[in-house]
Amino acid sequence: MSSTRPTPTRTIAPTQVIDGTLVDPSELGGKGAALARLVAWGLPVPLTGAVTAGATRMLVADPVVHLVIEGLRSGRAVTKTEIDRAFLEVPLPDGLGEAIIELARTIGGDGHLAIRSSATVEDLAHLSFAGQYRSLLDVDAHDPDAVLRAVRLVLASLWHPAPFAYRRMMGVPDDDIGMCVLMMPMIPASLAGVVFTVAPGDDAAARVEFVHGLADDLVSGQVTPDARLLARAGLRSGTPVDGDEADRVAAAAAQLALEVEDRAGRPQDVEWAWDGSRVWLVQARPITTLTRTSDEFDAPPDVLRGLDLTTLSIGETLPGVLAPLLWDVN
Repeated sequence: MSSTRPTPTRTIAPTQVIDGTLVDPSELGGKGAALARLVAWGLPVPLTGAVTAGATRMLVADPVVHLVIEGLRSGRAVTKTEIDRAFLEVPLPDGLGEAIIELARTIGGDGHLAIRSSATVEDLAHLSFAGQYRSLLDVDAHDPDAVLRAVRLVLASLWHPAPFAYRRMMGVPDDDIGMCVLMMPMIPASLAGVVFTVAPGDDAAARVEFVHGLADDLVSGQVTPDARLLARAGLRSGTPVDGDEADRVAAAAAQLALEVEDRAGRPQDVEWAWDGSRVWLVQARPITTLTRTSDEFDAPPDVLRGLDLTTLSIGETLPGVLAPLLWDVN
């Protein structure tokens, strides 16, 4: 007669500082797991905390919240406001609110926080879900009400009608999805942007886009960024970059992004911020398409003749078949 020892169950703290020891996307979400890997690799990431997906699933189990979500699943016209209200009113499990407030003070110190979404269905290898969920900036780390409200609102965005419909269209099941909520100190960025380690249409180059100040305006499309195409070979060899401060910072960000690519084993889309003395990495995700495209929208007709216009570059923002007027505008 043989006996089998029970497998020990690992207890994961509902809130924790990301130190690279936990990289489980089912608890940290796609964004959080990527940041944890960057920390484990010794790359420069600001001190980051997480309210794990396991902790936030407890809120979804609340009868009021559950009723609203079931209404969404049944096809009822549930509004974003209704979902937000349910999550703002749900009682927190014993001790969770206090743990969240303490984490905010640990991460934010005397300053302010970026409180960011990290869904378990986000930053996937084939779908990034970019812009689908809510993140909030400039939250006072020492204002408990503001911190808890921000955490609740980020969690609520997992069930907003738009990302819910997007998941359904893309065939992503929502039976066991979750939302980890990340906390990161607001970086006083002089420059911030993104690096695509393989530039669209040019496998030999990396593309760096950046703005002065926070990258939020860049990511949301509110401003047109400066852009640099940098030879990947030159970045890897450490060839000095001629130019002004912005050129040198862009090159430093691109070199860090290439290190992420090497460790991850595939091209990356890396968000960064420069505080005047150091480049920080604040997000990294796989590039979901490497199909060759062109930015030459103003090319003469003889160059464009015979080419097809596609929704490739805006496919995640505007999926599916577009109406003619919406197609023309975009």
